[in-house]
Amino acid sequence: MSHLIFLLIGILTIQSISSQTMPVDGSQPQPCNSCCQGPSGTSGHNGHNGLPGRDGLKGEKGDIGGPGLEGERGLPGPQGLSGEKGDGGLQGVQGSRGHPGKVGPQGLKGRAGVGQSGPAGGKGEKGDLGTKGESGERNGRSAFTAFKRSSQSGNDGDVLTFQVTETNIGSNFDINTNRFTCQIPGVYWFTFTICRNHDSHNPFVDLVKDGTKITRAYFYENVSGSMLAQSTNGAVLQLAAGNQVWLQFGSNRLQVFSDSSKYTTFSGFLLYED
Repeated sequence: MSHLIFLLIGILTIQSISSQTMPVDGSQPQPCNSCCQGPSGTSGHNGHNGLPGRDGLKGEKGDIGGPGLEGERGLPGPQGLSGEKGDGGLQGVQGSRGHPGKVGPQGLKGRAGVGQSGPAGGKGEKGDLGTKGESGERNGRSAFTAFKRSSQSGNDGDVLTFQVTETNIGSNFDINTNRFTCQIPGVYWFTFTICRNHDSHNPFVDLVKDGTKITRAYFYENVSGSMLAQSTNGAVLQLAAGNQVWLQFGSNRLQVFSDSSKYTTFSGFLLYED
């Protein structure tokens, strides 16, 4: 019975299909969706990725690009090691000697050294005559007057000491050594005055140039009494630069007198330059 039902359904289906004819305008027949479409199925799973394809052919070389933007400056690198010392070059030619400079100002006098004066040296030979230089601070002038302000006793060869200078143009008389030192060669005039009183030994005082006695001032033994007595002498001397002139006692146990009135004096000045 069931077989007959299925057979009948199949015959009806075939007839229904065969009864459909092509449309008159030649278009495709429309499928029948009223009874023949079955139920929708579930979606299938996605397929796996395929194998990677082969590398393509190498493209043609492109055009040269323009210069890129300037990059930021990098940090400074560490200092490199010192290079080896190079070979010395040839010594340059010595330049011509410049003109001599002007004589500088005279320096300050130093303190007197400790110790006794040594013996005077022999007179040196006269140097060659040089050209006259420009006038310095001396300006061709030299003159002094020194005073004793106290009495002094001494023996033969002891230098007379002076405490103050009234005039010392050129600073050629040194109050520390009590000697005049020639700085301007020329002819000079020197004069000195010594004083004694009744209680003084008879003084003999010599004017000395570099250890050579030039002239002397002295008193006779019969000069006595409470009155002050003075004796004066002098000489014209030709001096070279460095020559020294001073006063010294001419015998032992001698004494000269002086006080604030400055009775004992020593003076000298330049007459003319060589």
